[in-house]
Amino acid sequence: METKALRMAVVVGLAALLALSALSQNAAASGAPPTPGNNTSPADATEKLEQTVGLNQSNADLGKSVGAFFKSVGGALGSAGSAIGKFLDSAAKAIGGAALAFGKGFVAVISIIGGALGTVFSAIGSAIAAVFLWIGKALPAAGAAIWNGIVFLFDAIGSGIVYLIGAVGMLSAGIGKLLSDLAALIWNLKPKGMTDVEYGATIAAVTCGASGASFGIWYWIKKLAPGGAALFTRIPQDKILENPTRKQIFNAIQRNPGINMSQISKRLGIGWGTTVHHVKKLEAAMKVHVEDRNNERCFFENGGEFPVDSMAAAAALKDSTAKGIFGYIRKKPGASQKDVAAHFGIRPSLVSWHVTRLEKEGIINRNRSGKSFQLTINEKFNSLKLRDVAAV
Repeated sequence: METKALRMAVVVGLAALLALSALSQNAAASGAPPTPGNNTSPADATEKLEQTVGLNQSNADLGKSVGAFFKSVGGALGSAGSAIGKFLDSAAKAIGGAALAFGKGFVAVISIIGGALGTVFSAIGSAIAAVFLWIGKALPAAGAAIWNGIVFLFDAIGSGIVYLIGAVGMLSAGIGKLLSDLAALIWNLKPKGMTDVEYGATIAAVTCGASGASFGIWYWIKKLAPGGAALFTRIPQDKILENPTRKQIFNAIQRNPGINMSQISKRLGIGWGTTVHHVKKLEAAMKVHVEDRNNERCFFENGGEFPVDSMAAAAALKDSTAKGIFGYIRKKPGASQKDVAAHFGIRPSLVSWHVTRLEKEGIINRNRSGKSFQLTINEKFNSLKLRDVAAV
């Protein structure tokens, strides 16, 4: 920086000196000493010469002053350039030192992170390798055990089938031999004077007669002694409730009109199959009536407190919420759905759902009154006797 400033000062100085030199030469040319032939007196020539010399002296003094000025300017610029250069050098060294320290710190941090990640991934890799090694060792053993089990199972099944077929074969052979011996025995009883055809016809006639006699005996046992043929006949209607389990189921249907099969089984603690069997017996004996509602079969006592046309309503009122709504409306005819929801503390949407179902069954009438509906019970079902509803 200092060298460049000096060079610039020298160039400026030389340019100024050249300009001054040109001015001096122009002045000298205009005031040149007279030559022979000019009409100039010696006094005028002397005066002009002195003027030229004085001008040249003034130009020389001016050049010195300009040179001194530019020298001082050059010195100042050189000092400033030197100071700036030293400052920039110091700043560059400081920035370089900071960058070097940052680079070393960054490298150290990255090295630490890289080492930690390497350790973690190395541990994960070792764990995965150990797991797959264990699986690799365990699978052959497990596969061998499973295979041996399958082989043993099929071997046992095959042996059982072979033994079963052998037993069936032995039984068939025994039965065949028995029938063969019996046929031979019967055939050996043929009288000497009877032909084979006559004897065969006789045996066929005897067989048909024995079959007819067996049917006749069974018929008369059923006719004369029905108690002794209970296993071969339908249960008499007056005896249908003698079975204690069936009696218990029938009583549950009496106490809970509209009860379904699952409820009977759960309330009485009776198995599903047993419940179905006895309910079918009660249906066949016309002891119970069935109403199909909402994909379930609801049972009622035949000839009980509900006439047939009321059984469908009772089935629809099997739900406790529906029963409660029915009882409330029967007590307060003309109540709105909002009143019902407030009374039971339930959502209006739930009340609307039940009311819609009961209206569809013809149990409830819904009549608009302004912006709301007034609910009333159909007269046909006003006298419907439901114990749970009466207690609402």
